[in-house]
Amino acid sequence: MELKTSIGTCLPLKLLLTITLTYPNTIETLMTFIKDLNIPQLNEEEQESLEKDFTFEEQIGALTSFADNTSPGEDGFTKKFYETFF
Repeated sequence: MELKTSIGTCLPLKLLLTITLTYPNTIETLMTFIKDLNIPQLNEEEQESLEKDFTFEEQIGALTSFADNTSPGEDGFTKKFYETFF
């Protein structure tokens, strides 16, 4: 099993690894449980739409939805910054 995410940022993954290391036979039980779940799946068209670049209109829509004088992300850049330099 290849892990493609940072363990430090994924609490469920950390929990799964902790349980698995503490109780070695748990992984088989978890895999059986997960296999029997009815998890919704994206169809091919939905999967492909996630790979497309955002359109200019989608980007403008997102920008206009930001609250004034707040930062939508961790970088600290405000709506005004994006409006000025975008």
